[in-house]
Amino acid sequence: MTDTVKRAATGAAAITLSAGFLFATPVSANAEGRNGTTLAATMTLTTKYAQDLTWSIDKSVSPKSWALFDGDSATSTFTVSVARSLGPITASLAGQVCVTNGGAVATEGLAIRNAFFVQPAKSAVTTATVDTSTNPVLDPGETGCYPYRVTLDGSQIVPGATYKGTADVTISNHSGSLGTPSGPNPSATAAMSATPTSKGPKTVTVTDTNGMSWTADGDRTWSYPRTFTCADAGTYRNTAKIVQTGASDSASVTVGCARLAVTKTAKATFTRDWNWTIEKSVDQPTVTLERGQSTQAGFTVTVRGTATDGEYRVAGAVTVRNPASVAATITSVKDIFQGAPIALTCPVTFPYDLPAGGTLTCSYATDLDTATDGVNDASATQQHFVYAADGSRVAGSTSVVHGTAEVHFADPTKAKDRCILVADPMAPDGTFTEVCGHADGSATEQTVRYAAPIGPFDDCSDHVVHNVARFGDYGETGGASADVLVHSSCTPTPTPTPGIEIVKGDSAGHAADTVESAAVLPDGHAALVLAVTNTGDEPLRDVVVTDAVVTGGTVSGLSCDFRSVGGPSSGTTWAGPLGVGASFPCTAQLSGVLPGTTHHDIATVTGVGVGSATTVTDDNPYHAFGQQVSPPTDTPKPTPPSDPTPPSDPTPPQPGQGLVPAAGVPSRSSSPVHAAAQPKVLATTGGQPGPWVVLAGGLVAVGGLLMRVGRRRADAVRPG
Repeated sequence: MTDTVKRAATGAAAITLSAGFLFATPVSANAEGRNGTTLAATMTLTTKYAQDLTWSIDKSVSPKSWALFDGDSATSTFTVSVARSLGPITASLAGQVCVTNGGAVATEGLAIRNAFFVQPAKSAVTTATVDTSTNPVLDPGETGCYPYRVTLDGSQIVPGATYKGTADVTISNHSGSLGTPSGPNPSATAAMSATPTSKGPKTVTVTDTNGMSWTADGDRTWSYPRTFTCADAGTYRNTAKIVQTGASDSASVTVGCARLAVTKTAKATFTRDWNWTIEKSVDQPTVTLERGQSTQAGFTVTVRGTATDGEYRVAGAVTVRNPASVAATITSVKDIFQGAPIALTCPVTFPYDLPAGGTLTCSYATDLDTATDGVNDASATQQHFVYAADGSRVAGSTSVVHGTAEVHFADPTKAKDRCILVADPMAPDGTFTEVCGHADGSATEQTVRYAAPIGPFDDCSDHVVHNVARFGDYGETGGASADVLVHSSCTPTPTPTPGIEIVKGDSAGHAADTVESAAVLPDGHAALVLAVTNTGDEPLRDVVVTDAVVTGGTVSGLSCDFRSVGGPSSGTTWAGPLGVGASFPCTAQLSGVLPGTTHHDIATVTGVGVGSATTVTDDNPYHAFGQQVSPPTDTPKPTPPSDPTPPSDPTPPQPGQGLVPAAGVPSRSSSPVHAAAQPKVLATTGGQPGPWVVLAGGLVAVGGLLMRVGRRRADAVRPG
């Protein structure tokens, strides 16, 4: 439908049909029967076509930090740069729409919508709604102006073109169209410049907090050096600023400053050496005593000590510490005391780069002539440098860092023989105590007097009582004596001479005490028998019998029968006493002598004189040979005698008696005895005799074997 159909009714809607579309336009409920108003409107339009001109500033420094020693210097280079740049192109349309209420009633539903065209085009490039909220209702006769601004972009921007703006101003109570928004349509035109206008300064001025300034009309860079020392320790901040825009940038240099530290130790030492002398005297150097008589003698002991100081020495260490984060170049380390240099022992050679955070320790020790106190001064010489901004360096000045220590000789660090122990065998317990020199080194003296008994003596000889007082135990030694001569007129008593003898053989009668007389053992076994006799002139105590194998075979079961001398029936030791001339037997078993091998063992006996306390000893060897066994041959068995004679019972030796020798038995150094030469007491017929009979018979036979030659030569008895 192309016609417009209107229907007005209270509270109804006006229906507008246009070009086949149906629009519903609200109608005021009281549109009929109310008064309307009229409007007048104007519009302004301006164009803006611009491009921003911007400036940036940058400031940097290199190097940004320095680790210096007090005495070093370093240069950093500051760089200031400014850059001019064009910003994005901007375009906009701006102006205002002014509306005047020409009627007698206030406006209702005021609205403004702008459309903009690039002439001669009829289509709008953009539209915008104008904000009327600042004055939405115009009273009769009131004029309200409403500003607007529209930003153009892309194809909406046509440099050099003329732009037209048309405002559609409507109210809902316009006279003649109450209830339908209507109103005037003011317009305005404005031309867009062909080129954008620049926004921002074309030339700028740059200032720097270092006092310098520069001018730039484009991109520019300036550099300048700045030298730092330990006076600048900390953070040095520098700022450059564009005066016209206020833009600024800063750069900072951090300066660390360090100083070598030198410390030292000094220990003064010296030795105090004490020299001691001792004197001793007796009030009775000669006395005469009867046997059993004694007397008292008074002794005087005096010790004196004097001290000598020496070996003066000062020793210690010099330590150089680098607290910095960079290495320090040390050209020398020195030490001086009493104006004289002291040789240092350092683990490095100079010049030496001491690592960051590291330490260098040099030791020293020097001998002095006297104990003179003073100040020990150590020093380290450091090479300083001048550093360029590129990190290169050249040698600069040097500085010396000192460290001192007091040298004080107080007490001796070593006191040689300051104290001594005095010993006197005749002095009563507690007579002497430790004697020490004075702490200050002054001379000291101490005298001790005591009485000691002289005698009694049991003999009739003259005696010299040799009394020596000694000191020592700590290094210094010395002694002094005071002798007492004791005369005696009684008759002397003979001195006892203890002696002991051991003889050994086997039950077959072999003495075998030399290699030449070695016993031949077909089966590698032998029953050993021994006899021990007191050959001295005093009883013996603490008798001990042992047997040691030198080579080949094993000796076991050594045991002695002490019953004949009043002791136990078995064992190898006996407390005694073993009377003068008394003897006792022992037995042992030899086994394991292999065919073709030799055996050698030694039996030993020791004893102690009861009166003289003299130890005596004797030993006797035994040699044997293991016989090679040949294969058996047919040999006629022996025929027993027709009238065997029963053996006689052997009689054991009585207490205190020696073993009875058997006739025809060789001495212990003779050739081996064959079976036919054995004593008759060992013969047997009929049943087997009891074990004690065999043992007793063997002991009697060997006793005879070993004792027939009488007493051994005198050199067989050896006092211990």
